[in-house]
Amino acid sequence: MNDTAWQTCIHCGRSEAEIPLTSWRLAGEFFWICPDCLPFLIHRRNEVMPGWHLAGRRVLQKKGEENAEG
Repeated sequence: MNDTAWQTCIHCGRSEAEIPLTSWRLAGEFFWICPDCLPFLIHRRNEVMPGWHLAGRRVLQKKGEENAEG
């Protein structure tokens, strides 16, 4: 997690030199998000995560499909 090249917000692209970042994990994959973009992760996750190209997004999509059917 010390590779500064990827320590940027997954949504807006700002680096830790510009804004505080927090590290998150999804299905064994780390990503960083800033406090300004955190509401997207909380409230609009199914809408924005496909654009983030995380492996774990498939897990969330499956859960969303199960909830829609049930």
